[in-house]
Amino acid sequence: DQIEQQADALDKALKSKCIVAYEPLSAIGTGMGEDVPAVRATTAKIKEHFGAIQILYGGSVSPHNIIEYLMVTDGVLVGTASLDVQEFLNLIHKSQE
Repeated sequence: DQIEQQADALDKALKSKCIVAYEPLSAIGTGMGEDVPAVRATTAKIKEHFGAIQILYGGSVSPHNIIEYLMVTDGVLVGTASLDVQEFLNLIHKSQE
């Protein structure tokens, strides 16, 4: 699988310094983020191959789902929502609740 191939391409010392950004194609720019159980499963798989690293989730992150994603990852990547100042501020405020 792709996660294993990418992890195997790096030596152990380099893997421990990585921050992995995970963004499923099905969630990019669609307004439909991946469901939280799937994000949790992918995060576990990434940690299995990379070790104890930070993982960021991206893909239709919104004020409605940011808290759930932050519960199963180490952070989020904000795409389209960052283009609107008010929506981006809403994300920041929501993430601090």
